[in-house]
Amino acid sequence: MREKTVIIVFLLLALTLNISGIGKSNIVSVVKSGGLVLLYPIQWFSTTISGSLSDTIQFVFTVNNLSQENKKLRIENRILKIELLAYDALRTENQQLREKFSFSQLSPGYYKKLVRSQVIGRPKDLWNSFFIIDAGSIDGIKQDATVITPDGLAGKIIEVNSLTSKMQLLLDFKSAVTAKTVKSRVEGLLVGRGNKLLLEYVSSGDEIFIGEAVIVSSSSNLLSGIPVGHVSKISGSELDLFKVVEITPAVNFSKIDLVYVVSE
Repeated sequence: MREKTVIIVFLLLALTLNISGIGKSNIVSVVKSGGLVLLYPIQWFSTTISGSLSDTIQFVFTVNNLSQENKKLRIENRILKIELLAYDALRTENQQLREKFSFSQLSPGYYKKLVRSQVIGRPKDLWNSFFIIDAGSIDGIKQDATVITPDGLAGKIIEVNSLTSKMQLLLDFKSAVTAKTVKSRVEGLLVGRGNKLLLEYVSSGDEIFIGEAVIVSSSSNLLSGIPVGHVSKISGSELDLFKVVEITPAVNFSKIDLVYVVSE
C-alpha cells in the first residue's frame, strides 16, 4: 500500500514538471501570442463601442438641455420685446402729453400694464376680422383697450366678458385708427381693407416716402407710438385732393397666437 502511494506521488510530480516545461516551450508561446493577436481586435472594438455609446448618451442629454434652455430664452425674449415696445410707446405718449398740456410730470396714478392673452377663437368672414382671447374683465380688460404683439399694433378690444374678450383686428373693414408717418410726420386715418391697410386723408401736397414707418398717433384713443407698418405704395396725381397711401402691416395676422392687451 505504501509503495503504491509513493508511485502515485512520483508520477504526479513528474507530470507537473513536464507541464511546466511545456509551458516554457516555443510552441506554447506561439499559441499564446496568436491568441492575443486574435483577441485584440475584439477587445479594441468592445472598448471603442463602449466609449462611443457613453459619449453619445452624454451628447443627447446635452443637446436636450440646450434645446430646453433655448426655448425658455426665446419665450423670455418675446416677453421682453413686448414690454420694450409698450415702454417706448408709453414714453412717447408721456412726452407728447407733457408737451401738449405743459405737465412737468404725469400724475403718480398714471400707469399701464400688459395682460398676456391666448387667442382661442378666429371667426372671420369678408366683412369681419376679429379674434376671441382668453382674458376678460376679471383680468382688468376694458373696451377699446389697445392690443399689441411683439411686432406692433394688432387691434383693439370691442367686447368684454368676464373671462373672454372680442378683439377687432387692424385689418377689419370697420377698423379706423389715427396714425402718422415717422419721418415726414404726416397724419391720416388708418383703415383696414381685409388684407391691407390704407392711410386716408393724406393731402396731395404732403410729402411722404416709400418705406417710412407708420405709428399710432397721439390723437388716437389707442396707445400712441405703437408701430402699425410701413408705407409700401403711393398713388394719385397732383390734381387729386388726397393721395392713396398703402401701408404694409407690421404684424403677420395669420400667425398670431398670443397677444398683449394694454390695460390701466
